[in-house]
Order: sequence, then C-alpha cells, then structure tokens
Amino acid sequence: MFLLRSNLILILLALFTPFFYLLKVNIFEIALNDTYSLVFFLFLVALILSFLNYFSLKYLEINLNFVFTIIIFINFILSKIISSDFSFKIYLIQNFLLFFLLSIFSKYLIKNFPRVINFLIIFFSSVIILYLLSTIERVIKNPIKVENKPFQKIEVFEYFHPLKLNNDIYHIVLDGFASLESLEEQSVDTGFLVEKFNKNNLKILKGFSNYPLSNLSFGSFLNGSLFKENYTFRPNHTFFTFYDSSLFKFLKKNDYKIFLQDSIYPITNCSKSDYFCEKINFFDYSFVSRYFDSLNFETRWIEKMQVLIFNEDNKKYLDSVEITYDPKNPKYSFFHYNIPHTPWKYDQNCKINSKNLSPKNLYLNEVKCISNQIIKFKDRVSKINPKAIIIVHSDHGWTFEEKDKPSPENLNNDWPESQYKTFISVHDPLNCFDTKNKFSNNNLILNLLGCLSGKENIYFENNNKKYSYYSDNHPLGGKILKRN
Repeated sequence: MFLLRSNLILILLALFTPFFYLLKVNIFEIALNDTYSLVFFLFLVALILSFLNYFSLKYLEINLNFVFTIIIFINFILSKIISSDFSFKIYLIQNFLLFFLLSIFSKYLIKNFPRVINFLIIFFSSVIILYLLSTIERVIKNPIKVENKPFQKIEVFEYFHPLKLNNDIYHIVLDGFASLESLEEQSVDTGFLVEKFNKNNLKILKGFSNYPLSNLSFGSFLNGSLFKENYTFRPNHTFFTFYDSSLFKFLKKNDYKIFLQDSIYPITNCSKSDYFCEKINFFDYSFVSRYFDSLNFETRWIEKMQVLIFNEDNKKYLDSVEITYDPKNPKYSFFHYNIPHTPWKYDQNCKINSKNLSPKNLYLNEVKCISNQIIKFKDRVSKINPKAIIIVHSDHGWTFEEKDKPSPENLNNDWPESQYKTFISVHDPLNCFDTKNKFSNNNLILNLLGCLSGKENIYFENNNKKYSYYSDNHPLGGKILKRN
C-alpha cells in the first residue's frame, strides 16, 4: 500500500506525458501501436522507479519520486527557454548536480516537513497534466482541417494503369543532398562522385525540386501533382499527403508490396496490414524525438552511448538493408535518410564524427558516407535482382549559408537557387531515364511509371515551376507562393 501511495503520481505522470508531447507533433501522425509502445516503455520506467523509490525511502530517506519529478519539470522548463545546443556532458553534469541537490533537499523535507514533499510532487505533476488538458481542449476546439484536394491534379497515376512491367523499385530519398552544380559552386571537386557512380552503372541526372522544403516535396512527388497555388500548408498536414499518398495506392492496385524503411517522417508509422515496416529505429520516429526534445534530451546522444557501450561506431543505413527477390510479388521499397542534412553526425566512413570541422566539411563527409553506401547497395541489388530499378534523389537542395535563407530577420530574402537544385541518380536497366532531360522531383516517378506502363509521360510541364514557402514565424508563413 505504501509503495502504491508514494508512487501513484509518478506512474500517472508517465502515462499522461506521452499524449501531451504527442499532441505537439500532431496526434494524427501517430499509429496507435507506436503510442502503446511509448506508454508501455514509460510505464516500465515508472514501475522500476517505484521500486527504487521504495528502497531509497526505506534505507536512504530520499524520495526519488520527488527528485525525478522536479528534474523532469526543470528540464521541461529549460527546453522552453534554452534554444542553443549543448553537449551531452553538460546535460549529465547539470542533471547530476540537480539529482545531488534535490536528494539532500528531499532528506531535509522528509525529516522536517514530510507533507510538503507530497504537495510539491502533486503541484509540479499537476502543472504538466493541466497543460496537457489545455492542449487537448485547444485541439478539440480547433481541429486540424485539411483540404480534401490540395493538389492541382488528382488521380494522375491512373493514366498509367495497368502497368505492363513490374520490376522491383528501390526509392531512396536523401534529405538536403545538393546538386553537383551547387557543390561545384562551393569549390568542391565532384569528380570522385561522378567517376564512382558512372563506373557502377548509376546515371546522374539533372534535377531540381519544385519546393524548397521536405514536407511539400514529399507530398508532391508521392501524389504526382503540384500543390495548388496559395494553398495554406501546415506541418501537421504532412501525414495526410504521405501516408495516404496516391503513389502507394496505385502501386498496391498493381500488386506491388509496399516496404517502408528507415525514416524520420511519420510515413513509417504504418499499419502492418497496409505496408511492411522494416528496420525502423524507435528513437528516429519524429514523435519520439520531439518527446525527448521536450525533456531537453537529444536523441543523437543515444547513438553516442551505443558507441561507448556496444562499440558500434558506424551508421548502417543502406548497408543494413536485406535484399530479397520474389518474381511473383513485386515490391516498392521507400527509404528516407536524414543525410547529409543537419545535424551532421558522421564522417566519410559513416562513423561518429569526433573532429571539429567546418560546416561545409561536415556536410561533405556525409555526402561521401552515403554515396559509398549507395554504390555498395546497388551492387548487392544487381547480384540478386538485375532487373531492379534504383532511384536516388534529394527532396530539396542545400543552402550553405544561414544568412541566405529567408527568416524574420531577413524578410527580403527568398530561398536561393541552390535550395531547388537536387541530386538525382538512377540504376536504370530499362533505360527509362534520358540523361539529356531535366527532371523535377514531381515528374521523376511519373516518368518511371510511364516507362513501366509503355505510355508516354504527360507531365513534364512542372519542370519550370518553383514555389516559395516560409515557416509560421515569417509574415508570409504557411502559404505556397509561386516564385518570381
């Protein structure tokens, strides 16, 4: 009875807080299975802390319930007021000092003011729970509304039905991989990349994105259409244009199995009956990342701890993907890797970077890391399934100078051209892609489906259309605006 009374608030807090943080991301992005996993994980943590609290009270006269509640609350407040990055070392030192001081304070309160400690636990827990309830109220009063038809054209993929060929497709999207032209403008010798890719039968195409940011680029190429001009797009709309995409529906209609691999986007939070989810890191989920961010803890530190504990110091990415081939069951595999996008974590060998390098060199290290894995991946695929098609492209380009990006401080800035120039490479056994053509992200998949269906691609008009989009703190934020 004593154990239950002393830790009831902690257990309730562990059960409540996931939903509070998840609502900040957008509850519609979250598959129930993933929510259950997080709640179960936190419930186990709370249960373990309950037993530890029982023994610490009995033998050390320290109320761990109180200590951890206050630490969680302080980190929650710090995450609201501190925007600058700090190291894992500082995080540990900060929380160790908090633990030490609060433990002493806890002993003092237990001896002199035993009722005060329970009051403080209830007070600080209630603050977070009340914040949760107010968040739920705002969501109920202002439900997320997404226009049924945000795209300029609908059912574009139906033009290609039925497909005559059913080659396996590996679709790899790299976040923020700059075009060769943009790299060369930064005085980068791209010869190493061109030579390696050409030697391994990977064509490099001229490419660009119609949009400067990931959510719009993904929504566009997964639905075969540009968004309507002046459409108000919010980050929490992303799920509807990803998970419910026309491309996935069309491929399923043509008997493809859909495999979703590693991704930081909620597209991976899928129902097992609809798609096959493979090798997804629990800590890479966007909602898990946001949850830990709210406690001032960065998930990238988990990787560093894995290096220290398990001596696993290299990121697997494509190296860890199992290649299979079943001629009776064609498959479409979708990958999205947050590389070479910030935060830069790896050197050119895909090991945790420990050197103090310039932003440009950190970026180039990750370009080399993933480029080497692409080549090895292509070789492995070709040995098992020579007819498989591999498409590698970035969702958008890259802006190397922060001052060049649009922001409330730089209202006169539009996105620079480099943000629209993308990297595209294909392994193309059917010769679907002509290197003389220029491909936007939007018509890249359409061109492939035209090849598989034997029909001419009808959608090259998007090659000359570019749009601007700004974050909510910008005066023009939220609107998809045609670029001048």
